[in-house]
Amino acid sequence: MNNKLKVVINESASYIYYNDLSMHYSNQMTEGLSIVHLNTLLSKTDIDRLNNLKVIEIVSYKNLQENSYFTFKPKQFFDIAKLAVLMSEFIIYKAKLQLEIS
Repeated sequence: MNNKLKVVINESASYIYYNDLSMHYSNQMTEGLSIVHLNTLLSKTDIDRLNNLKVIEIVSYKNLQENSYFTFKPKQFFDIAKLAVLMSEFIIYKAKLQLEIS
């Protein structure tokens, strides 16, 4: 395991990689919403943790096989460009949690 975080941000999307986990989301909002895809399952606790950041609101989420998708809207005055930092911290947290479980 290389434990290296890689974040790629371009005009249309952001991609975050850490160990075997990856996440990507659109940097373009559609009707004030954006969708995030993760290659791991999310629990209700994960959704609560993300909502408790108080910068985004998870509108819906779905787990399909080994993937998760959630739709969010940023809270008022939150700069979506800063989301990559928060999502990077979250993906590292998920990776460490998976190591503890296995």
